[in-house]
Amino acid sequence: MEQHRFFDTYAFFTKGQESFSQVVNRLMDSRVITECKSLKVFPQTFGINYLLAFQASEEQVVRELAYRRILHVPANETGNTIRGHPEGLSQIVQHEGEEMYFVNLLDTDLVKIKHILQYRKDRYELNGRKVLVLTHPGLRPEHERLLQHVHHVHFLEVGGEILDTALRNQK
Repeated sequence: MEQHRFFDTYAFFTKGQESFSQVVNRLMDSRVITECKSLKVFPQTFGINYLLAFQASEEQVVRELAYRRILHVPANETGNTIRGHPEGLSQIVQHEGEEMYFVNLLDTDLVKIKHILQYRKDRYELNGRKVLVLTHPGLRPEHERLLQHVHHVHFLEVGGEILDTALRNQK
């Protein structure tokens, strides 16, 4: 019998670094990560500001970074899943002259982390693209811990000014 879900996307908001880490660890060790499309964990204040600024739109985040010339999105890359790319790694960008898969982890989406973990060394050596992970100074230690065994990951840290600018532009 097929199990029906009411939602495919979940977001958890936590208070404090310890509860953030506990929720992340508990969910990473559960099977729920394989049963949904998105499983986001936010520190409460950051998460609210992120959602207000970008309205959960990956495209808005990429546009803001491209506008600031932090990364470049090649014209032929749409962000849609393209055959041959590893699952969950379909957005290609250029950063510091190198073509990479782009993953926005400002939302600490554990499904995205699972996709990065599944992009193993042999697959990386086959296509040669590293993973560029967008993170925030307050989230980076947790992201680095979760991805510590993936050596073809490059972290791109953005501060609160990105959120502040996006929030001002919403008004």
